[in-house]
Amino acid sequence: MKTLLTLTCTLLLTLSTFASAEVCTSVIKDRSGYEFETFTRTDYSQAAACDQALFDCRNALSMAQSYGRYYDAICEIKYNQPNPYPRPNPNPLVCQTDMMDYYGKVVRTFSAPGATEYEACGTSDNFCKVELARNNSYGFTCVNRGLINNRQDPRPPRRDRTEQCMTNRRDPAGMFIQSYLATATGPEGTDVLGEACRLSMNDCSRDIRGRQTCTITR
Repeated sequence: MKTLLTLTCTLLLTLSTFASAEVCTSVIKDRSGYEFETFTRTDYSQAAACDQALFDCRNALSMAQSYGRYYDAICEIKYNQPNPYPRPNPNPLVCQTDMMDYYGKVVRTFSAPGATEYEACGTSDNFCKVELARNNSYGFTCVNRGLINNRQDPRPPRRDRTEQCMTNRRDPAGMFIQSYLATATGPEGTDVLGEACRLSMNDCSRDIRGRQTCTITR
């Protein structure tokens, strides 16, 4: 709980510095147009703000419908409200962080602006970590992708890839006992598969008893 509060406070303090923040509101309403709940969110762009507002709206709607409420309702954008005080710099540095599940699949993407790469990437990481802490997403990780959509920076965004590797534990007679699957993510051109296999082999080795063996199957 302390970690979640710290991350949330850091996120709110950082967001307060975004003079270019945009506002978007989503709403839960039924087929006749009656509105039940609204969700207003702020982010560095209208697209990002609306994405967050819709995400929170759909989560709330799903929870309500599981209890038999709002059975014929939907989530939709109510209105967008641009900030009347735009930043002097229309092209801030933007960093991206992906939330990935146990199998290396991207679940959600978070992006944030900043005056420096450190500030932008720190904020996008905090977005992701707050979401992890809020949902207690076991096995999920936050992977920073670096700067994106930055006209002032000639460097291309880092391209990562994800690999999986499985190791089997067998008894002295060669009979299968257990499998260990590991996932690793890293930049293109590096031995990501080797790292995944090292992780799965380490997991297997910790469980070896007697003359059992560990064998990589991929």
